[in-house]
Amino acid sequence: MTSLEVRADLESRRSRRPVEEGVTNGESLQQLLQADLEFLDAVRGAEGEWRKRLAEGKAPHDPELARMFTGYLREWETVAGQRLRQIAGLESSGCRVPRAEEFRKAVEEVRDELEERGWEELGRRARARMVEEE
Repeated sequence: MTSLEVRADLESRRSRRPVEEGVTNGESLQQLLQADLEFLDAVRGAEGEWRKRLAEGKAPHDPELARMFTGYLREWETVAGQRLRQIAGLESSGCRVPRAEEFRKAVEEVRDELEERGWEELGRRARARMVEEE
C-alpha cells in the first residue's frame, strides 16, 4: 500500500466508526469499545506494516506518514478518555461493561507509547539543534 492508500484506508475506517448517541447500558458501550479497539488495531497494523517495509528498504521514510500515525493514536487516546469516564459511570451504578478491562489495557499501552514517542521527538529536536550549532 502506498502512503496515500494507507491514509485513505484509515480515514475511511475512521469515518465508519459509530456515532455515539447515548450510552445507557454496558451493551451499547461495548459496541463503541469494539469499534474503538478495531480502529486502534487498524492503525497499529498499518503502522507496523509500514515500519516493516521501511526496515526492509521497500518503503521510503515519510515523516508525514509517521506523524499521521501518531496523530491517530493521540485522537484515539482522547476519545478513550471519554470512554473510560463512561465505563466508570456505568460500573459505579452496578452495570457490567463487556471488554472494559481489555479497553483499559489498550488505553494504558497507547498512553505509554505516546509518552515514549514524545521523548523520542524531544531527542531528535535536541540532536538537530546540536548539529545546527556546530
